[in-house]
Amino acid sequence: MFRSPSIVVVTRETRLKGLAARWGTASAAKFRLGMVHQHAETASASRPAMRGTSVQRSVVKQDADFEEYVLEDRVYQNSLEQLRNELDVGHPLTFIDRAYLPTYDFRGCPAVVVIG
Repeated sequence: MFRSPSIVVVTRETRLKGLAARWGTASAAKFRLGMVHQHAETASASRPAMRGTSVQRSVVKQDADFEEYVLEDRVYQNSLEQLRNELDVGHPLTFIDRAYLPTYDFRGCPAVVVIG
């Protein structure tokens, strides 16, 4: 079987996508991360040196942490779109996740680009 040559772009899953895949949705992942922060806050509040920490500060930190995941995902997707536009040189583009590298046939690929 003959395939036309294509440029292969190797991608990877962002942390947000990984959490969403694990927990079903991004909202569920945010909730689970909140539970982790809440557990850590409860554990640290039980120590005498850490008493008096604010639960509200924990919620703000948890939202900031999740916003980091969202920002990372947004930057990665924008970079991927920019790469797609810049690699438009006449060859078809094939995007594959790095998890599939061991089974992918790279014969006939004039270039392989790795992002992420």
